Amino acid sequence: MDLSWKNRQKLLPLMLLVVLAAALALTAVAPQLAIASGPAVLYEGKVNLSPGETFSVTAYNSGAAYAVNKDTPLGALQAAAAAGGFSYDVTDKNYTASGALLLDNIGDYHYVKGGGRWYAYVNGVYKDGYNNPAGALNLIPLASGDRVEFYYAAGIADPNDLDAVKGAAEAAVITLVEAGSGAAAAPSEDWVLQLMGARNETVSRAYFEQGLACASSSHYVTWTDQDGNVWGGVPLWLLVGMVDDDPDVGPYHFNFNDELA
Repeated sequence: MDLSWKNRQKLLPLMLLVVLAAALALTAVAPQLAIASGPAVLYEGKVNLSPGETFSVTAYNSGAAYAVNKDTPLGALQAAAAAGGFSYDVTDKNYTASGALLLDNIGDYHYVKGGGRWYAYVNGVYKDGYNNPAGALNLIPLASGDRVEFYYAAGIADPNDLDAVKGAAEAAVITLVEAGSGAAAAPSEDWVLQLMGARNETVSRAYFEQGLACASSSHYVTWTDQDGNVWGGVPLWLLVGMVDDDPDVGPYHFNFNDELA
């Protein structure tokens, strides 16, 4: 279409209005795209946890109240909830078996069977207290400088893969135990357990603790003495089974060779 110069002058203001409206529309949409990226962080910061002090938490499924040490992952969540203005719920359905209070809900992010749930980590190591006191959020002692993280995600194949959990997370609570909280100083050195037998095996502290946190295996066992005290840890037969034959014979991850014993 051939437009005269006069007609072009008349259309120019209209064209500028169209361009301006489009620019305003793009400006309005951009912040929404930025907000949609990444999990909703309910709290991120330092927490003061006092050793020797406790707080009370009530299991939402039973209504029973429990005293929990403040210098624990659950204590870190309690401090974060107070600072961030959100609530959380624990269940005592496994308490009789393990002494663990299990975390179900934080804020509006609730446990869904087969769907979304909260995953907890201490210094990057996954913690699950189900039938596993070593992974119980109300029992793990924390030290100054420890990092405690909670992520709400669905469709997680391996909870030990923290990067994958972070990538799928819808919500997060991230805490750091403050140095001035009075908590014991974190150990500055790692340790290694060197096993020698039919073959040699080196067990690092991280590998050992991951075995303790493996709730679906027999890596962690408990024993109750005559006074009612509960003792727990990695059984000696498991460590022996790592090096008693080569190759390792049996259906399990590590197998104790009864014939050699």
